[in-house]
Amino acid sequence: TWSSVSCPAVDCRAFVVANAVGVALHTRYPSVGVVTCNSGYIANGASRNVSCLSSGKWETFTCSPVDCGRSLTVAKGNATFGSSTTFQQTATITCSSGYTANGASQNITCQATATWSSVSCPAVDCRAFVVANAVGVALHTRYPSVGVVTCNSGYIANGASRNVSCLPSRKWETFTCSPVDCGRSLIVAQGNVTFGSSTTFQQTATITCSSGYTANGATQNITCQAAATWSSVSCPAVDCMALVVANAVSVAPNTRYPSVGMVTCNPGYTAKDVSRNVSCLPSGKWETFTCSPVDCGRSLTLAQGNATFGSLTTFQQTATITCSTGYTANGFT
Repeated sequence: TWSSVSCPAVDCRAFVVANAVGVALHTRYPSVGVVTCNSGYIANGASRNVSCLSSGKWETFTCSPVDCGRSLTVAKGNATFGSSTTFQQTATITCSSGYTANGASQNITCQATATWSSVSCPAVDCRAFVVANAVGVALHTRYPSVGVVTCNSGYIANGASRNVSCLPSRKWETFTCSPVDCGRSLIVAQGNVTFGSSTTFQQTATITCSSGYTANGATQNITCQAAATWSSVSCPAVDCMALVVANAVSVAPNTRYPSVGMVTCNPGYTAKDVSRNVSCLPSGKWETFTCSPVDCGRSLTLAQGNATFGSLTTFQQTATITCSTGYTANGFT
C-alpha cells in the first residue's frame, strides 16, 4: 500500500484588512470572509466578501478614507485646504475682517460622514455702547451695527453725524461730546470779568463790580450754562437808602450811587458848606452834611447892665442879664 497521503486546503491564516473589521469562520481555501470598513472609511468595490485564494492569501480589499472635498463655502470666511481632504485631515478657515476676532484662524476636520466639522464666522461684538457725556442707543452690538448718540445737555458733538459704527477691531467708532464754550466776550456794565483757564460748560468766571456798584467791588461767580451762555449777572449801584440829615429837610428822588440829594437846614441852623447838595457815595453811605445851629456870639452890649453867657451861645441857648443898681427893680436878675 502506498504511504498515507492527503491534499489539505491551503490556509490563508488570519483575516486582517486595514481600517476595517474582517470576519471569517474558516481561513482555508476557498473560504470567504466578510469585511466591514471602519467609520470614516469606505470600500472601493460593491461587494463586502473576500475570498481565500489558492495562493494562500486573502483577496485584496481596500477601505479608503472618505473624502470631504474642496467645495466648502463659509459665510464671511475663506477655506484653505491642505494636500488631502480625506478623513481626519484638516483645513483652515480665515474669517473676514470684522468676523470672529478680526481674521483669527480656525481649524476644521474632515469627519466620518464625509463632511467638514461645523464652522462659522460670527461678527465681532463691540459690546456695551457707552459714550462719555452722552446717551448712546444701539439695537445690536455686532459688526457692522450702527448706534446713535445724543450728547447730554451742555455738550455738543464734534462732527455733524450722530451715528457711530461697530468696527472690525471690536471697538465702537470714536465719538466725542465736547462741552459747549461760553467764550470770553462777556461784557458786564459797571464791572470787569476775569476768566479761568477754561470757559466751557460748568466752568466759572469772576465778576468784579466797579466802585459804587454792588457792595463796592465785591466778587460774584458766574457759570457757563448748557445753552453756551454765562449765567445772569449784573452790577447794580449800591443803595444809600433814606437821606436823613439832622436838623434839616432832605430830598433825594433816587437813593442809588451816584445820586444827589438836596438838603435845607431848619430855621436856626446853617450849613458850613455853600452847596446844599449831598451825594450817595460808593461806600453805600450819603456824603456827610451838617446843619449847625447859628451862633449869637458874646458881643452883646447893654446900657446899664451886664450879660453873663453860658458855655454855648448858639440857637436856643440862654444868657443872663444883670441890670445896674437903680435899673429894673434895683438889680433884679
